[in-house]
Amino acid sequence: PGLCLTALLPRLKSRVSVLSEFMKTRKELFEKLRKIKETDRVLLLTHDDMDGAGAEIVLKALLPEGQVSVRHFDNGSMSQQIYKILLDDIVDKYDMVIACDISTREHDSEFINSLANIEKFIMLDHHLTSLYINQYEWGVSCSEKPHDSFLNWFYQNAAKNSVKHSSGTSLLLDYMEYCNFKLDLYSRNVLHQIACFISAYDTWDWKTCLSGKQIFNDYNLLFSAYGNDEFVKSMLSKIADYRSNEWNDFDKRLLAIEKKKRAEHVRRIATNIRFGFWDIPYNTSKIKEYSIAYIEESKYIFDIFDYMRETYPEIDLFIINYGTGISIRSDKENINVGKIVKTFGGGGHKGSGGFKLSKEKIQDCIEESTGTKFFFQN
Repeated sequence: PGLCLTALLPRLKSRVSVLSEFMKTRKELFEKLRKIKETDRVLLLTHDDMDGAGAEIVLKALLPEGQVSVRHFDNGSMSQQIYKILLDDIVDKYDMVIACDISTREHDSEFINSLANIEKFIMLDHHLTSLYINQYEWGVSCSEKPHDSFLNWFYQNAAKNSVKHSSGTSLLLDYMEYCNFKLDLYSRNVLHQIACFISAYDTWDWKTCLSGKQIFNDYNLLFSAYGNDEFVKSMLSKIADYRSNEWNDFDKRLLAIEKKKRAEHVRRIATNIRFGFWDIPYNTSKIKEYSIAYIEESKYIFDIFDYMRETYPEIDLFIINYGTGISIRSDKENINVGKIVKTFGGGGHKGSGGFKLSKEKIQDCIEESTGTKFFFQN
């Protein structure tokens, strides 16, 4: 009663626009992009984490041997590195340059769009902070899985009403299948499983809607234990041999050693966690106060986050200062970490994000940006 339909229309249109962004089919997402061909020589630019390794696995599994070159970048250098490579003569050696699970800053994207060789470039990203690349013919940013994604089979028994996300790995595999790349049935099933395990771990879907089974975490532990190159080789051999989540004896020994090493490290540094509050202005007149758990540590960040989340579920933000940047997680529905870190030039998702900055400057940056200081209780 008393509501004006005319006044509601802008909000309804906005809501429909947001929904339609996340309900697209693979064709609707990728039809604007150049289609990759089997004969193409490809340079893959991707992240230096397991999701980046997953993108490498996808391309090397689907393209003939020797046709894929790969460069991995960290969060702080990705935009600059993409920019530099597209200006370099090395691009002439390749038919396509694919950036996956990484993105460029908005002003770099504008310049890249003006380059003469832009027709051989595509970018696939899943972070909410890179949605602006969707305005370009070479860019697709989509945080939720496409309507007809290969992931659908794996999410059949997912928690109802939970959001199912794309990762860099899953977006690239969806794109490749849209371009009609497929393996034989058995190899394809193994590739799908590996891509799902990597994707769900990267997006945290393994915790939020896939019951948190240990095998998802085991993939990340093996990635850390093997290192990128050996992990990629191991997964490609599993695809060739039709083995998915079957660990061999060497895998099992590595996992046992890695788990013990990480558990001991977390126990040692747990007493260094500090607690307090962080005030962040979220509009012109209000300040939001978040409770925080904070630690300065550069090793086994995911394990430390797991420990903090499980031990202190009441905390709003879990913050790790790893020396050259800051990483933040939150499990609270009313908190969007991606928006918080964007204040500092960072990127991420609703529940996770980070930005690059030297260890000594992080607190100063936060004070300058927010007009407040960390307040620690211990």
